[in-house]
Amino acid sequence: DLHSFPTRRSSDLYTVQEQNGEVEAMRYASGLVRDNLIQSATWFHEQAQKMRGEAIARQDEAALFKSIELYETASRTYADFLQKHPNDKDAFQWNFYYAETLFYSEQYKDAHQQYRVVRELDIEIEDFAKYQEEAAFNAVKSLEFLLQKEVAKNNLPASVLPAGSTEADETEAVDPDAAAGEGVVKIDPLPIPPLLYSYITEMDRYVVLNLKNDQDPLLDGKFAFEAARLYYEYKNLDAARERFEWVLMNYPDSTLNGFAAALIIDTYRQERDWGGMAEAADRLKPFIGENNAVTQEIADIKLAALFKAGEKAYAEKNYELAVEKYLEMVPGQREEVRGQGAQQRRRRLRGDGQVQLGHGHL
Repeated sequence: DLHSFPTRRSSDLYTVQEQNGEVEAMRYASGLVRDNLIQSATWFHEQAQKMRGEAIARQDEAALFKSIELYETASRTYADFLQKHPNDKDAFQWNFYYAETLFYSEQYKDAHQQYRVVRELDIEIEDFAKYQEEAAFNAVKSLEFLLQKEVAKNNLPASVLPAGSTEADETEAVDPDAAAGEGVVKIDPLPIPPLLYSYITEMDRYVVLNLKNDQDPLLDGKFAFEAARLYYEYKNLDAARERFEWVLMNYPDSTLNGFAAALIIDTYRQERDWGGMAEAADRLKPFIGENNAVTQEIADIKLAALFKAGEKAYAEKNYELAVEKYLEMVPGQREEVRGQGAQQRRRRLRGDGQVQLGHGHL
């Protein structure tokens, strides 16, 4: 069995042959073993790829299952080779193929680990950048398949998957009058499950390594957005805001920026932080536009808050402040009245205490 032929790392046979002056013969035999082993691995790999392609084209489930078996055989052979030849000059390539065969034989947990091995190699070889990017991408996809399985078992919500949602959580309609009198609500983050946290970490790693996908140049931005969205899903709103802001700053051309801006605003809505929501909406207008439901909602809340403040000031006989708050509700009136001077305003406020605006009364 050539696969079990002893090598310098695994046997004392070299020592014996060296003493007998037959080292060259042993080196030659060892080379044959190496070549035979890697040729076996690549042959099974190629056959698996071919059968998978045909199975998909014909929609043949039996052939697809057979391709998985071939991938499994290839993965075992690659593993055997890497164990016996860890310092092979092309080890990074064989390790990548090992990860690929694990992935396509649906051994996603092991595939994830091997993709990570390739991704973290520090090699200055021209072709390595391509392997590194693909390994980093597939490390993410491996965990994504594991997440799909957990969702199918109802162990995780469907919203953890990329196609889950880019929309803000559905929230009850906000009553502007009630909202104007509310205080900020503290929302405690939910614990992120370990598998999902690993998924976020892998996406972060892709971004940190500054990797670029030839087919999708904005893939790193999508990963950054998705990681932020998962923090949002698990109510870690401070971290979500920080990450969404980072996406907006670093990927100004991303098609996801409108969603990122909307979700930033929604984090404040969930906390009933209307001041923060208004500030964010104003700052993020380039991403959400001027005329939208969020802008109108904030305008209604601001108006209700001004009216309540005016009522409070009036009840406390602070008529000048009441005028200020009421005038803020009427575009253009505030500056007009200010121009009339403090003396004239005081004159309007004396008497029965009614606040007069022009010819009307409040």
